Amino acid sequence: MLEICCGSGHSLKYNAQKGAGELWGVDLSQKQLDNAAKLLNDSGYSARLICSKMEDELDGPKDYFDYVYSIYGIG
Repeated sequence: MLEICCGSGHSLKYNAQKGAGELWGVDLSQKQLDNAAKLLNDSGYSARLICSKMEDELDGPKDYFDYVYSIYGIG
């Protein structure tokens, strides 16, 4: 699952708690990604976190994700 504009990682953590097997997050702010990594690591989870604009092409696999979502970034 990929979250666009994942911020501090709370939604990624929620999805991990609900059984998501592989977490990816994209955010413009490296500071937010650092916060997300700490939150997830402290909770026993991990994610691939990418610092990028949501408009830019993802530096990752194509046609890979089962779910792509955004709570705050796309509105």
